This record gives sequence, C-alpha cells and structure tokens, in this order.
Amino acid sequence: FLDSDNLVNLDLLMSTIRERVDCLVVLASPEIWWRAWCAGEVATAVACQLRVVVTVMNDMPEPLQLDFAEIARSAAVRLSAEEIETLQPF
Repeated sequence: FLDSDNLVNLDLLMSTIRERVDCLVVLASPEIWWRAWCAGEVATAVACQLRVVVTVMNDMPEPLQLDFAEIARSAAVRLSAEEIETLQPF
C-alpha cells in the first residue's frame, strides 16, 4: 500500500506513482474518493496515463457507481481547502 507507507511525504508518494508504477490498483470503498492522498494517487496515475484498476470491496453496502465527472465535482465540496491546496502541485 503506497499511501500507508508514505503519508508523511506526498512528494515521494506522487513521484513513486509517476516513476515506479505501471498499474494502480484501487481498493474501492465508499469513502475512497474523499481521502486526499487517495484522490492524489488516482489523479497522478490518470495524468500519467497509467492503467487504473478499481477493485470493489465485498463490504460495500451497494454497487459502486463510478461517475468520475460527479466525483470531480464533489471533490471540491468534500475535500477541505487545506487538502486541495496540499494536492494542487500534483
């Protein structure tokens, strides 16, 4: 898990994704999109045109709806200004 090893240094985390990851596997949970470091990982992978595989976890209460346009719109509301500012360079 990249984020559990590198939460202290987002520069290192995002550069690891850019330089050392061929495929990002996202373990999807209901709140995955609203954790700043997870959003940054996915955004970095997409910006680098890496393959992203979303794995739905069994404990989800309902089927996962992946509407990335809605996720992007909601991010501005659900993530704090501080989290967005932290992620902005990436």
